Amino acid sequence: MKKFNKINVSKIFNRSGIYIFYNKYKKIIYFGRSKILKHRLQSYYQKDCFREHRTKKLLRKRIKYFSVKYMPKSKAKKLELIKKNGNKFNYR
Repeated sequence: MKKFNKINVSKIFNRSGIYIFYNKYKKIIYFGRSKILKHRLQSYYQKDCFREHRTKKLLRKRIKYFSVKYMPKSKAKKLELIKKNGNKFNYR
């Protein structure tokens, strides 16, 4: 688990996998997957724009830590479905 800041995000590789966001109490608040993890994580640093989804704005305020796991896209998709189904930690 790493602190969510630009320096740590810039060290992420351009590979597919899953990412997990944690709040200041180190509780999971979001679980997702991406084809290119570095780009997805960097998107949470973009300035608010009028087209940005409301949920992403709220989530951005609560993210303090993150972790990533590199894996093929197919495996990441299966794992995401397993984790999201029935769990209440994904942001709403």
